[in-house]
Parts: sequence; C-alpha cells; structure tokens
Amino acid sequence: MHFCHHLHQLYDNDGTKDDNIFAEEEVGLLFAQTTNWDTSLLYGGNFVDVIHVKFSTKEKFKKVSQPPLHNNFSFPHLVGSCNGLVCIFILHDKLRDPIYIFNPITKEEVYLPELVVTERMCKGTSSGFGYISSTNLYKIVRIFYPSHPHKGQIQVYTLGSSCGWRDKGTTSINMETGMGGIHVNGIIYWLGVDSIGSFDLADEEFRFVSVPPFMVDLMSASEEHCGLTSFGGYLCFYDHSQHMKIWSYKKKCGDKKESWCMEFDIQYEDVLGSEVIVLMPLLLPKNNEIIFLM
Repeated sequence: MHFCHHLHQLYDNDGTKDDNIFAEEEVGLLFAQTTNWDTSLLYGGNFVDVIHVKFSTKEKFKKVSQPPLHNNFSFPHLVGSCNGLVCIFILHDKLRDPIYIFNPITKEEVYLPELVVTERMCKGTSSGFGYISSTNLYKIVRIFYPSHPHKGQIQVYTLGSSCGWRDKGTTSINMETGMGGIHVNGIIYWLGVDSIGSFDLADEEFRFVSVPPFMVDLMSASEEHCGLTSFGGYLCFYDHSQHMKIWSYKKKCGDKKESWCMEFDIQYEDVLGSEVIVLMPLLLPKNNEIIFLM
C-alpha cells in the first residue's frame, strides 16, 4: 500500500509520468547505527533534506521499530531494499543469513527459516533481494558454501509462498563478500574475484556477465576499491583505485547484446586530497549529482 501510494504521487491519473515530480523526493535513507551493545535502524524521511541540509541525528532521523539486529561492527546489516521492503541479515554461526523481510513504514516483518549450519560449512555467504514486475513476486536468494569455498549452493525463497527455501543448483563463483547483491530489473548481480555473476529471478538461472579484460585487471588488483551499484535502472561497475570511474552495462543501439560504457570519470583529489579513502556511489539524483558513502 505504501509503494502504491508513492506511485500515485509520481504518476498522473492516466498513468503518464509527471516530469515535474521526481522520485528522489519520495526516497528516504535507512541507516543501521551500531554501538557496543545495540543496533538501531534510523530513517531519514525526505531525501532532499537529508542530503542538502546540515542536520543532527536527533533532528532529521527517527528510530524505526525493527526486527532483532546484530551489533558486530565488522558485518553489514542490510541485504537490500525493493519497493519499500527491506531485507535484513542476522548473524549466526559466524555467517550472514538473510532471514528478515521488513517494512519500516508499516512495521510488518516476515521471518524466514535460518540456514542449518554444519561443522564443515565455509562461513562465507552471498545474498540478494529483488522483485519480478511481470508476476508481482518478491524473491530472496542466498548462496552458501557447504564444504568448498568455490562451490556455492544456491537457494531461493519466494515471499508469500509456502514452499520454503528451494535448492537451485550450484555455482563456481566465489562471492563471499557478505554484502547484498545488486538488484536491477529482476536480476541480482554479485561481484566475484574476477567475474560478475547474475541470477535471473524469473527463470531462476545463474549466469555470468561478460567483463572486459581491463575490468578483470582492476578487480584482481584492487578488490576493495571496486564494486557494483545501480544507477538509472542499469547495472554499474565502479573503481576508484586512482580516481572514480563508473561504467554502465547497457544494450548497444540496434544491437541485442549488452556492453560496458564509461559514464563518469570523476577527479576528486582536489576536494578530498590524496589520502587513500574508500568511496561507494549510492544514488544518482535528477540534478546529475552522485551521492557517495565515504
């Protein structure tokens, strides 16, 4: 209902988009704030106010009622979000398990069965959360490694079904990053050591995305400076080992094949200095500014 309400704000009654209304004003930012004894979810309601106005946590962010969250600084909390729903990790047996689906507005939550862990199991996991518009289904994907770090077991859970976690084969890609996969148009993508894996939520097939040789070199040489994100409905790869470069995965004009296209080359040293930092692009608003997490 929350998602449909926002769609009504973005579109006219005849279904056409009003160019004077941009989705960023309907987007809030959700943070996990961790202390030594507790983790809280904080929600900043209006995107423009949160980004462009100086604020204190008490003034601009409100604490959200939430499922139980771990308080380990070293591990992420959020798998991802889709249409106002948020998928949350819990930490058990030294692995990250995506078992909560949560609506921060209505405060409804769904608890999924935990992964049964054996002694031989490798502790790395990869997860993703996404939506299929053609069937109106939400699905959660988790990949774990029962006995070998390069042979992951794929499982899928369809929200609202009574089938539980379903086994969907294995993959040879090692994606033990613990971060949530990037969801773009019904497909979830993960960054491996030298490749990009994808899982189509509609046909539930795992595939590999073609990566140019120069990207493979970047991924191998500076893994902590590379990552995947989603801008404007496209999968994007970024690298900031020297300065920030962002490529998008798009179809060529008149061609059915996708290819990587350079979108941004940002020289940030004059602003941030030459000190080594970690930057993660989060959002691309309408005014062509990129919002980074630093």
